[in-house]
Amino acid sequence: MRAGKRIVFLVAVMVCVGMGWSAIAVGQDQTATILYGVDFVNAITGYAVGDGGVIVKTTDGGKTWTAQISGTTRNLRAVRFVTVAVGWAVGEKGMILNTSDGGKTWTAQSSATDRQLDIVCFVNPNTGWALGDDGAVRKTLDGGKTWLAQAAGRCDYHAGYFLNAKTGWAAGNDLEIQRTDDGGATWTRQSKAAKKDRLWGIYFENSNNGWTVGWNGVILSTRDGGATWKPQISGTERPLYCIRFVNAKTGWAVGQAGTILKTNDGGDTWAAQASGTENTLQSVDFVDANTGWAVGKVGTIVKTTNGGKAWKVMR
Repeated sequence: MRAGKRIVFLVAVMVCVGMGWSAIAVGQDQTATILYGVDFVNAITGYAVGDGGVIVKTTDGGKTWTAQISGTTRNLRAVRFVTVAVGWAVGEKGMILNTSDGGKTWTAQSSATDRQLDIVCFVNPNTGWALGDDGAVRKTLDGGKTWLAQAAGRCDYHAGYFLNAKTGWAAGNDLEIQRTDDGGATWTRQSKAAKKDRLWGIYFENSNNGWTVGWNGVILSTRDGGATWKPQISGTERPLYCIRFVNAKTGWAVGQAGTILKTNDGGDTWAAQASGTENTLQSVDFVDANTGWAVGKVGTIVKTTNGGKAWKVMR
């Protein structure tokens, strides 16, 4: 999105009786875009980011979305808010954007790297990390005024999650997973495979229970903080790009061709849900066990208000 250019977003609702998700397709002046990241602060306020510097915001739970001026045309890959007003977006060529007014204005921050950043994690308004290609890991302790390099190997990191200011994980190519217990000062490898699979999403419900997803329908789980990882049966060979849990039992994974999987038993079993779209879904976020959103290709946004059991019409 170019600074100063007004973008018109067209919203089309897809409805199917008896299913669990309602789909909203968001188009940019009739031009297809990909939304890579979504983050909701509460049940009504959320943000999504994507190709060409696109940032959109909703204040009514996703019924309507308003374009924001990001000031960049670089693709944005992830977004994270710590309050309704304070948030960050990251993307191509080391791009880091920050807002402190709910997206009315976005300001570029210096990451000191030109590598693509795929993940942004904040545990409070001051402490956060950005992770990306070729081992790029950046940390801030002052809300992004300064970002310092950290060493976590040479992997392309597509996924990351921090529980608190000390403990976090990074995951990416070749099924590599790294863990830190000192805020990123040092990292310990927990998993690596001798094949070209990739991990695209990771989530920890607490210090012990975590999951990661990737190519070929891969889902790995840990019950010991990542010391050991075991495969779970996803029931699909489609790539999975993001995973979120609301408690130790209930979670969702999303991926290619509109794939949405849900578990009610911590991943021992996964069941497919009808998303209402065949567009690839890149990111998912839930605010409780019932209310969640996923975003993806062609600007698609899907929403459920009952854990995916029944469709809800968006107006």
